[in-house]
Order: sequence, then C-alpha cells, then structure tokens
Amino acid sequence: MRAIFLAGGASRRMKPLTYDKNLIPFLGKPAIVYNLEVAKQGGIADFVVVVNEGNYQTFVNVLKDAKIKAEVVVQADGLKGQGGAVLAAKKYLNGPVLICNANDFFEASLYKEVLKKTKQKTDGILVGYKVKNYFPGGYLKLKDDQVLEIIEKPDPDKVPSEYVRIVMDYFKEGKNLANALEKTVKSDPDRWYEDAITKLIKEQKKFTCVKYDGIWEKLKYPWHILDVTNYFLNSSFLQDKVSRNAKISPQAIIDHSTGSVQIEDGVRIFSNAVVRGPVYVGKGTLIGNGALVRESLIGENSIIGYNTEIARSYIGNKCWFHTNYIGDSILDEDISFGSGAITANLRLDEGEITSVVKGKKVPTDRVKFGAVVGSGVRIGVNAMIMPGVKVGKGSFVGSGVVLDKDLEDNKFCYVKQSQVIVENKSEKVAQSREKFLKNLK
Repeated sequence: MRAIFLAGGASRRMKPLTYDKNLIPFLGKPAIVYNLEVAKQGGIADFVVVVNEGNYQTFVNVLKDAKIKAEVVVQADGLKGQGGAVLAAKKYLNGPVLICNANDFFEASLYKEVLKKTKQKTDGILVGYKVKNYFPGGYLKLKDDQVLEIIEKPDPDKVPSEYVRIVMDYFKEGKNLANALEKTVKSDPDRWYEDAITKLIKEQKKFTCVKYDGIWEKLKYPWHILDVTNYFLNSSFLQDKVSRNAKISPQAIIDHSTGSVQIEDGVRIFSNAVVRGPVYVGKGTLIGNGALVRESLIGENSIIGYNTEIARSYIGNKCWFHTNYIGDSILDEDISFGSGAITANLRLDEGEITSVVKGKKVPTDRVKFGAVVGSGVRIGVNAMIMPGVKVGKGSFVGSGVVLDKDLEDNKFCYVKQSQVIVENKSEKVAQSREKFLKNLK
C-alpha cells in the first residue's frame, strides 16, 4: 500500500523556532525520518511526501541521507490545507492509499492494525483515538465499528463518542478521494479534507473505525516538542550506550538507573558532572564541571558549562551555558545564556501556563513550562525569563532583565537604571573581622 505523508505546512504556530516541524531533529535524526521508519516497521513500503516549495530540497536531501526511498511532491500555494496537500499528490491517488500527518507520532502497531482491517470489506478506514477528557477535534459518530459521521469540535456535553479522529486515513480507491476533494473545493481550506471525507461517508461508502489507545504525540505548538522529546527519550529509539570516542571523567556520574543514556562521538564530560537518564547527548557536546543534565535532549556541539542544570528540556545545536538553570524549555540553536540567567518554569499559584500564539493566549496543558527561544538569541547575565515566554530569533535580552512577555524577532530588551554616587561617610564598626573569626565555631 502507498502512504502519503502531508508535510507541506509552513509551521507558523511553531514561532519563534526556525525549524520546519517535520524536520526537527530528535536523537540526531529529523522527525520525518522516524515517522517513515515506524511506518516501515508497520508494513508500509511505498511513500509519497508532500512538502512546500521552500523545504523541497531539504526533504530530498534528508530522505536521501537516510536511504529512504520516497517520492517528494510540492504543494503549490494555490492548494491550501490538507485537501490541497492531498490533491498535490493526485497522480499517486490510484488504488489503495493511506493519508498520514507527517508531524503525528504513533506506534508501528497502529499501521499493522489498519493494514489488517483492509482485508475486510470496507471502502475506507478512519482511526479513532480514545480520549478521557474533552479534546477540541473531530469526533467520530459510530455504530459498532462503522463510521456514520465526523462531528467537528462538538460542545463538551454533546460528543458522539469517546473517539477523536486522528489523521491516518485509508481509502480503498484513492481516486474516489480525489473526486470528492475536487467537488468540495469551495469549502473552508481548514475543513476541505474533512468535508471530502464526509461527502464519501454520505454517499453510503462503508467506512470502518480502528480504535486506538496507544501512543499519539503531535507537533502543533512549540511546547509539543517537550512531549515528543519525552516520547523519544522513553522509547526503544534511545540506545543505552556511551560512544567509545567520548571522554568521560572518572569523577563524572552517568546514571542509567532512571533511564537510558545515549552519548555520541566526541562528547566530553568533566569531573563532578551528573547525567541522569533518560538523556541524549549529541556529537561534540561538552558537559562541564558540576553540571547536571536530566531527562533532556542535548544537540550537537553545545557547551553545558560549569554548574548548569538542564532539566526536561530540548536543547538544539551550538548552545552555550554557564551557571544556568534551564527547565522544561525548548531552545533552537546558536543560543548563549550568560552566567546566572535562568528560565522560570512554574507559576507561583502552580496553575496552568499559557502561551501567546497569533495574539491569543493558548492553554498548554502544562503546569511546568519554561521558555521557547529562537536561534541566535543571547541572554545576558542574571536575566530571568518567566514561564511560557517566547524569545524571537536573533534577539538579545540584557543583563538583569525579568522578561515576562514575548519578545519578537531581532529585538534588544534591556533595563535602564540610574545610579547614585555620593561620598562614603559610613564608619567601620569597632568590632574587627578578626574578632568575628575567633567566634566562629
């Protein structure tokens, strides 16, 4: 069967990160590579990847380097949304096809279950993910395992089932999907694809539901990178190994008891540093004296300097730290934190942290969430970044700043202060320091 992975989006919700979300590296490999590898494990061998014009060559190179055979198709600007992405691959919509989001992560078992279901008499298969709490998505109205309708974002008290549709859609005949898309082209681009599926269901095509309650991680907003990082750090993809080309001080602690630790070539870990799994450390990175790294992914050629703590975070390539605390944060690449600068990750009332996306506050479903920092950022000494704040690429945050709101790209935020200098008329106290020292016990 052919699988078409949709990766043509512009990743605008991921600002200030410069990564295409489908190419974000995890454990040293881009996300799209993992998704295709998992699909292979699930029994899929024929791939088409739909991309945009701006990232076409990067995808071609990435898939070539990974030795994954796939057709790469460009989604033209005139073809919007998922519907447009599918139509961009129209010439491949012949025979049975599987439509997948490139930025969703599932277990290989789901692919196997869908393939198994195709052996039954059905025109299409939709996957329903079992949710415990309300999720703002499309719910499946079911009769046993038959899909009767997709109901988009119903009121919480009117959900038709406990199954939310996730994009792994099977069509016995791909040309039927193409025809339905072309007949619903005037619909909202954000609903175009779903409207086409609804049209097929109403035409009395038999659609079956595969019910799934396994792993589902998605990349929609920056904080989802932390969820996907946690998924990879606790998966079989993370190898419990230390490269022979790494240099580890005898006084450093590599703690495998709490999770796997993968340390790549050229890593140097100095005395009294602690690396507590699950952790991934990319090639050429240095972890300095007294540093603590736990439950985090560290990119290549970064410097985790003296007495720095990195906790539950995603750190990109070429980032530099010295006496910092980085908690539950996402950092792009080429970022420097001055001594004493920290990311706060917990509100005083321990409530849910929100983040501003396109001018609106969006709930993150996280009570611990630090900063999102774009590439090329410099943070001055003793600066503090408040929970959920985003720092745009190329921006500088001056020393002593308490940054409590987002900073756009290429800005310089600094504190103005006035200093008062007068004559020192204070007198030293009669008791000398020597006397103090004698009284110390």
